[in-house]
Amino acid sequence: MKFQRFVIITGISASICSAATAPDSALKSNHSSTEKPLEQLVEELSDDRYKTREEASQKLWAIGASALAELEKAAEGKDPERAYRARELVRKIQLRITPETDPSILHW
Repeated sequence: MKFQRFVIITGISASICSAATAPDSALKSNHSSTEKPLEQLVEELSDDRYKTREEASQKLWAIGASALAELEKAAEGKDPERAYRARELVRKIQLRITPETDPSILHW
């Protein structure tokens, strides 16, 4: 019984470690030039329409590390909605939480 528990814990630990040490290239998404520019997506984080803010958040999150510089600037900005959303996205991206991350593993 103790051995089974040890094997399970070791397997889970190895999975977490391998995800945490993923190369930065795994964090980056291809942001095609046909999509909205990063600056516009960051601006939309404080749009009057909730749907637009949510869509911009999701797109920036999917872009990942490539959007970090713009998001960090926005996180320090004066617009409270944009700054809040940008800080949340920076945190997720830095922790390597992607839109595909299983939400059940995020609850400690």
